[in-house]
Amino acid sequence: MSHPIRVLQAIETGGYGGAEMVLLQLATHLSRGRYAVIAGVGRDDWLAQNLRAAGVRVFILGRARGLDVRLVANLVRVIRRERVSLVHSHMFRIGLNSCLAARVAGIPAIVTVHGLSDFETGRRRLAIWFLSQLASRIVTVSRYLRRQLMGSCRVRASRIATIHNGVPLGHFPADHHESRRQVRAELDLEGAFAVGTVGRLSPVKGHQHLIDAIAGLADETPVVRLLIVGPGPLRSALAARSEALGLADRVRFLGFRDDIPRLLSALDCFVLPSLSEGLSIATMEAMAAGLPVVVTDSGGPSDLVEHGETGLVVPPGDASALSAAIATVLREPELARRLGAAARRRAQAFDMRDMVDRYEMLYREVLSDRKRA
Repeated sequence: MSHPIRVLQAIETGGYGGAEMVLLQLATHLSRGRYAVIAGVGRDDWLAQNLRAAGVRVFILGRARGLDVRLVANLVRVIRRERVSLVHSHMFRIGLNSCLAARVAGIPAIVTVHGLSDFETGRRRLAIWFLSQLASRIVTVSRYLRRQLMGSCRVRASRIATIHNGVPLGHFPADHHESRRQVRAELDLEGAFAVGTVGRLSPVKGHQHLIDAIAGLADETPVVRLLIVGPGPLRSALAARSEALGLADRVRFLGFRDDIPRLLSALDCFVLPSLSEGLSIATMEAMAAGLPVVVTDSGGPSDLVEHGETGLVVPPGDASALSAAIATVLREPELARRLGAAARRRAQAFDMRDMVDRYEMLYREVLSDRKRA
């Protein structure tokens, strides 16, 4: 009987986020008989705790600061000691370091690019081109990011694989009426039109524009309430903005929650107000829950939402456009129902199991390439 292939999953962060969620899904759902996963994470936080709870061995790597010789040496030691056959890293800085470590150890490496911040400067784009020469493959989570990689960074198409993120569709049942009533009662949403968003409270996520959009709906009936789910450094500033706009009783900050499917069941509309987005797992989850979604034209969401068919799309950073789109969903219940049903059908293309299977196929491909070489 052959031994399982040992894969090191590496990331430079450790809190709750889309890239971290993908790593956790892979670490816990890769075929157990074929793959054995160990994980290197930047800090001992949400991700490390969930990995350990799932029985995955975790190494705390510390934060990558550009090319870090000590981090590369540490990764080489882990690779050799744990007899790792493949390194799969998530995001740019850890990708650069882990690819160099894999080269030293003589094994293949894959890097998944999750967002547009990786392309933010000319120097970074040149570094990504260099990274593409080190990595066996670079994975983009959306077609939009693939085009950016080929255009801005001049990476050859043959070195890129596009694998969409996925969500566990079984967590979002079609019939959630009982859960909806219960959660709406708990959150004091009776009689309100509930708008929600899920994501880290950081500038790129655009929460300030969503709050401004809710201010523009002050005269709507029924009353519009906003639920903001997620942790992050801007919570105090966003709460102050809400209070200054007279929305203290209409905007709720729920912080980190691990019951997202349950919370989504209480909403009437989901909004993604991001200024830049690789591909939004939160939007996938909302679509799987059958919600009408309003998203910004911020990159990756174009892979998910077609305007007027599976949701509504508005320009990023435009509070007035967000407000008008939310008002459309509120005032046109038949349109909202149709958009929600179409969103749920579209979400079936983004099942987590399909994502895992595609990564397994890529692993086999790069390992086979290395063996032939």
